[in-house]
Amino acid sequence: MDLYSEISRLALTKGDKTALRRYFTKNSTHKTEAIAALSTCEDDDDRILLFHIFTDQYARPQVTSQLGKVKRPLEEQHENVTKVLKLDSPSSVAEHYDYTNEELELQTGHCAWTIELIEIMAKVYDVEDLRLQAFRDHTTSLTGQFSIVENEDKSKSDGILQTITTSGQIGLRVILAMKNEIGRGRSDPTIQAALSYAKYWAQPQRKHVRASCCCPSLLLAIAGPWVCVLGGIYTTKPVISPITDFIPLVPIPDERHFHRIARLFEAIRLAAQYLDNYYRTLSIVYNSTTQPLYPYPHQYVTESNTFSQRYNTYAHNLCAQERLAPRLFYVSKEKFGGWYMIIMEYVEGETLNTLQSDKTEYDNVLKCVRKAIHILHCKDIVFGDLRKSNIMVMNSDKGCHGMLIDFDWAGEHGKDRYTSKINPDIRWPTGVEGNAIMDKTHDLYWLDKLEENE
Repeated sequence: MDLYSEISRLALTKGDKTALRRYFTKNSTHKTEAIAALSTCEDDDDRILLFHIFTDQYARPQVTSQLGKVKRPLEEQHENVTKVLKLDSPSSVAEHYDYTNEELELQTGHCAWTIELIEIMAKVYDVEDLRLQAFRDHTTSLTGQFSIVENEDKSKSDGILQTITTSGQIGLRVILAMKNEIGRGRSDPTIQAALSYAKYWAQPQRKHVRASCCCPSLLLAIAGPWVCVLGGIYTTKPVISPITDFIPLVPIPDERHFHRIARLFEAIRLAAQYLDNYYRTLSIVYNSTTQPLYPYPHQYVTESNTFSQRYNTYAHNLCAQERLAPRLFYVSKEKFGGWYMIIMEYVEGETLNTLQSDKTEYDNVLKCVRKAIHILHCKDIVFGDLRKSNIMVMNSDKGCHGMLIDFDWAGEHGKDRYTSKINPDIRWPTGVEGNAIMDKTHDLYWLDKLEENE
């Protein structure tokens, strides 16, 4: 098999192709390994995944000297990553394993186990292997024994927890990446864990599990006495998102800090237990399917779905009653992993920022927007983000008609606040910033901008 012909033939980016050719020309050992691995791939999807791993790990690594020039893989992910990760399991499960929940019940003896964990992790170790072995030995009683599994290219993580499905396939529950101290080693343990996750699930023998689910796994990244927990899923590619910050596993004279650590590892135990049952009972699909990308909703009418951490149902319905917003079919009463599910009418059209229209059509849309804002302001509601991208335009026999969409920000005048994250590249009205109080004058500012067609 000609390696360079495969690189040219497959659907890789031009930059990746150049980097791969250059890398394999200089590294004959990995070139031989790549040829051997390609021979085990069943189709082009597997071959592309293999080259992606070589690209991220060797040919174009996004660590060391390139940091600052390109974003870390974790920073590149859209906010939808976190939505998908948390929605992969039912809301009751997500809430049950929420380590920030002070009501999370701890098992008998877990506090004593946590004290010993802190003592182990706070020590200074001469070599990484001693720290790694001490952590794995202590966590065996909590999650089960970590094993070492070698990938086809001979690489391996610092430890994994696996489950055998009823059909004999293997699922990855937890993956561990450790550095002896912060700054030691040649990579960030979060990136190491992410790459190990991607490499594990990209192996050809995992193909049937990948076709059966979105491969949820926990990732533990440890640097000295600091731990960060991440979540991973596999859609059309590996997607990784942090669940916690880096938490110090050191003895601090603060009861709240101790209980945070105790709840964290109890949540890890429960989540690993849940994933064990998840994979053990997983129905394996042997035919190609897109179902793993949509693990829970199965039936729908013609509608549009979105997820939001806050949503003003009242404001949406006020506008929908006047056909100034899509009809709202459903807003979940409970949050799914911190997000509401919103289902609304699907409307044919385009947003105002992409519309090519004449003045009459534009004025018709603007008339609808003015009416919608008037209705909201009469009820002391501020829409908040009245940019063209949040205005839908539909064509009908009567001409162009405008609707407001995305009521995520809508809130009570003089009381509710804007989201903490405000895009600094946008020219907002005076007084609008992260966590600022909402005011009707902010909507009027946007109306003026729309009048000027800016």
